[in-house]
Amino acid sequence: RSMREEQIILEQIAEVMNERSCREVEKKTGLHRNKIWRMAQGMPFTLDYNVIFALGRLGYHLELVENSIDTYRPGKVSHKKDT
Repeated sequence: RSMREEQIILEQIAEVMNERSCREVEKKTGLHRNKIWRMAQGMPFTLDYNVIFALGRLGYHLELVENSIDTYRPGKVSHKKDT
């Protein structure tokens, strides 16, 4: 997973959190305002069960998708395709 893909996920979650007021999200999900604010700003946060359930209460879910062997190589430093 590239750094850009992780940024896209944070940006998408920020959009979801910004659709409603912080107070409304807190009431609907039970998350603390500080965590909601961080998520709404696109800042890194701990992805725990509370976040997963909160996103579910807002009508969203996260999906874990396996990368193909060509797209993820733990030892690879460069982002260029090997030849």
